[in-house]
Amino acid sequence: MEIFAWILGIASAVLGFLSIILAIVLTKMTDKTIKAEDARAKELIERMERGTKEILERMEQRAQQSAKETKEMLERMENGTKEMLERMDRRSEEAQKMLERMDQRSGETQKMLERMDERAEKLLRHISDLIAAEGEKVRELIRTG
Repeated sequence: MEIFAWILGIASAVLGFLSIILAIVLTKMTDKTIKAEDARAKELIERMERGTKEILERMEQRAQQSAKETKEMLERMENGTKEMLERMDRRSEEAQKMLERMDQRSGETQKMLERMDERAEKLLRHISDLIAAEGEKVRELIRTG
C-alpha cells in the first residue's frame, strides 16, 4: 500500500503542477482575449466618434442650408405680399371708381323709374277714363237694346 500512497502522492503533485500550468495558460489566453476585446472596443468607439462627427457636420450643413432656404423663401413671400397688396390697392381704387359710376347711374336710373311711374299713372288714369266712358256707352246700349 505504500506504493499506492507513493503513486497517489506523485499523481497529486503532477495534477497540482498541471493545474498551475493550466491556470497560467488560461490566464494568458484570457489576457489575449481581453486585449483583443479592448482593441475592438477602441476601434468601435473611434468609428462611432468619427460617425458622430460626420453626422454632426452634415446636420450643421443641412441646418445652414435650411436657414438659407428659409431666408430666401421669406424674402420671396415678402415680395409676393407687397405685389399682392399693390394689386389689391389698385383694384380697390378701380372698385371705388366703379362704385361711384354705379351710384351716378343708379341716380339716373332712379329718375328714369320715377318718370316711368308718372307716365304709368297717367296712362292708367287715361285707361280708367276710357273704360268708364266705354262702360257708360255699353250700359246705354243695354238699356236701349
